[in-house]
Order: sequence, then C-alpha cells, then structure tokens
Amino acid sequence: MGRITGLPVARPLFFPGAESMEIIGNEQQTSEMKFLQHRLLEKDGSLSDCENSEEELHRSQLYHRYIAENTTDFITILTLEAVYIYASPSHHLLGYEPSELVGKPGLDFVHPDDIEPLDSLLMEYASLGMDELQRLKDQSSAEAISFRIVDKSGKWHHMEATANLVGEVGGESFSILLVSRDVTDRIRVEDALRQAYEQLEKRIVERTSELAKANENLRDEIIERRRAE
Repeated sequence: MGRITGLPVARPLFFPGAESMEIIGNEQQTSEMKFLQHRLLEKDGSLSDCENSEEELHRSQLYHRYIAENTTDFITILTLEAVYIYASPSHHLLGYEPSELVGKPGLDFVHPDDIEPLDSLLMEYASLGMDELQRLKDQSSAEAISFRIVDKSGKWHHMEATANLVGEVGGESFSILLVSRDVTDRIRVEDALRQAYEQLEKRIVERTSELAKANENLRDEIIERRRAE
C-alpha cells in the first residue's frame, strides 16, 4: 500500500504574546484554586462552628436536665392563666410525671383555701399592659407565696415558692417561673413547737391559778386560827 502524502501536519502555533497568555492562564487557574480552597476552609470552619454550637447546646440541655432532675425544688413554668407549660420531674416529691402536669391548670392542684394569693398574683399580671409586664420582667422582682399542693396519692404538701415573670416560653409572650420548695416537715415541726408552747402557757396559767388558790386558802386558814386564839 502506497504512502499517503499531501496531508497537513499539525504543528504548534506560535505568535507574539502566546507565552504571556499561557502564564496569565496559569495564574488565573492558581487564583481560582486558592479562592476555592479558601471557601472550602471557610465552609469547614462554619460546619465546625455549627457542630461546636450543637455540642454546647446539647451539653447545656444535659446540665439543665441534670439540675432539674436532682434538685429538691419543684420548678414549673406557667402561662399568665396558670396553665403548666413546663414541669420538672417530681416523682420524689409529688409523684407526677411532667406529662401529667403540662397543659393542665395549676390551680387545680392547689388547696382551695390557698388559691387566693395565687389568684391575686395572676389578676395583678392580667391587669398590666405589655410595656408594664416587660418593665416588671426586666426588674427581676420575685414574689414570695405559700400554698399547699396535692400529690398523686392525694396527700397535701406545704410549699414556699418564688414567682418570677419571664420572657417567651412555648409561644407565650410572658410566663411565670415558679420555683417551689416542700416545707411540709418544717411546718410540722413548727406546728409541734407551737402546740407545745401553747400547752406550756396553758399549764403555766393553770399552775398560777392553783398557786393563787392555795395562797388564798392558806391566808383564810391563818385568819381562822388567829380568830380561834
């Protein structure tokens, strides 16, 4: 087979400035690569920040849960209508699971004789406008209240609580943070001491009366003897 001739042979083209264009192209590619690398590093940093934020949030949630589950206080958050939004675990105190309280009116668990101070506080909040509520919240002023609350078995517990107005929780513009402590044992001791004191006072009065009567009898006896002499 004969050799084919006459076909053009491909050769590299050379013209003035070709080398500089090749250099510029390489520099542009290098610049783009650096930009992409920088963006990747930024993205990696953002992802790392997000992961760190998630870890911190998770850690914070664990801390709050640990505190809520191990504190002796009963921590609740209620709407301004006294409906439970949040309740800390209270198995050791009242026997309720949080799910048994959330969504229910808080006053349903309060002794009928003790509703008035809580109701007065709620009425006070209800009478305030948004600006006044915000001002009260910013002041972080706490209201001290005492009441009895019923546990799951029907037993009444004496509670002392501080009520603070807090910001948005569960979609509510303002809520009430109620931190309550069971003081039933202390109340029992105080009642026992008061009864003992009252009994002591009664005994002192009785004894004083007995001594006065004895003195009177003795005086009468002395007078009678003198008359007999």
